[in-house]
Amino acid sequence: LDEAIKHVSEAHFRACWMETASVKTFSELKKKSPQDLKTLAGEILRKHASREAIHKIESLPDDKQDHILKQWTMWNTDVLAYLELRDAIKIGDVGRMEDLVPTLLFRFAGGGNSKYAIEMLELLQGLRKEWPVEIKNFIREWCWLMNRTGKRDGFLPFDLGQEENIADIKVNYRSMGPGATMDYIQKVSPAIPTLRGVQRHMEDQFKSLTRGARHGVPQKEDDVGKLTAQYMKSGIHKFVAGRKIHNSPDKAPDFLTMGAINLEKLGTIDKWFTQRTHARAMGENWD
Repeated sequence: LDEAIKHVSEAHFRACWMETASVKTFSELKKKSPQDLKTLAGEILRKHASREAIHKIESLPDDKQDHILKQWTMWNTDVLAYLELRDAIKIGDVGRMEDLVPTLLFRFAGGGNSKYAIEMLELLQGLRKEWPVEIKNFIREWCWLMNRTGKRDGFLPFDLGQEENIADIKVNYRSMGPGATMDYIQKVSPAIPTLRGVQRHMEDQFKSLTRGARHGVPQKEDDVGKLTAQYMKSGIHKFVAGRKIHNSPDKAPDFLTMGAINLEKLGTIDKWFTQRTHARAMGENWD
């Protein structure tokens, strides 16, 4: 799914570049100066990947709105936050991750993920209002990401890292036979990083048959190129007044706007605050 999102989004933005720059092939952009490319990028962001662009379409009379352009503008806007978060996680940029917390709050609130929305509210409350600097820095540095490789782009979320640890304990470096007691597993588990390092070293030195440690990345250029050509042919990034989407299942809800409405008008924040500040008894009654 992650791969599909990246390929589709790349095709959309290629089509936006070609549409905005009025070129027929993506390679023609090489002729543009850096300043021209910067200007075009700002125009693409403003017209094809922003809340401003969505609002501009929504502000028109209903019979003049282009619902197809609105849908794909909303896709571009939403997918940028997704790609930004994925990249920030990969390189360990917790500052960029923190900047995306309000966006995640709106999306969770609008998408009906109420427990995740509460988590985002609690995180914002702690980072912006309650926690001392030492706690804030500890949370950012030690509670979100881990890196077992030492490489700049080797970060991953702690929950994913824990899943990989479980796979190593239960599958890749599992203990077998009558000696595989819980005490032995507890004893050998801390050595798994060393065992993994020795295995990788031996595989590299002797060029033995190995099991892949990650999924290979297929060649994407053909797929992205075909998608881009189809988007250009369909004209989905051009404004066509009155263009409709006739099938309801093809209409994606605007979860970000729904989240803003949910938080403000439906009282999500008020309910969270009431629950959070409700006086609770601290005593224990054993009778």
